[in-house]
Amino acid sequence: MATKQPEQPSVATALEPPNGGVASWSGVFASFLLFVTTWGFSTAFGAFQSYYQSELLSTSSPSRIAWVGTIQAFFLISTGVIAGPLFDRGYLQHLMIVGCFLTTLGLMMLSLSTEYYQVFLSQGVCCGLGSGLIYVPALSLVSTRFTTRRGIAVGLVTSGASIGTLN
Repeated sequence: MATKQPEQPSVATALEPPNGGVASWSGVFASFLLFVTTWGFSTAFGAFQSYYQSELLSTSSPSRIAWVGTIQAFFLISTGVIAGPLFDRGYLQHLMIVGCFLTTLGLMMLSLSTEYYQVFLSQGVCCGLGSGLIYVPALSLVSTRFTTRRGIAVGLVTSGASIGTLN
């Protein structure tokens, strides 16, 4: 006699996003904070440039100082080419750890910087690379956790960029 086995959920059912809940909204808040530190820090470079021109790098031209922010923004965006596929392969924690480490290291080294090349390497390169490794996974993670309220969740996350420029 054949016994009837309980039905197994299909792959499509098992992979549906949680679509809310405490864990998903906590992820939205964490991603919001990551956007404050990545995009906010990068887009607030004008404040840094004013300080660099008047105090720290007064012997450097404004054009040369602007390269620091330009390289930082370049790495922030272009690192997504690497971070996106790594996120898709499941390396979220690795990306976050390396990205947060590089950003923190860059900020710590920036506090010790006295020369142009030091500012360029710490803020432009190190913070830019670190922020780039954080940016794509922070946004992608939220997109994978929602179906019905995805627009609200992504909107809250990306508003962190505007809040971050107020620092």
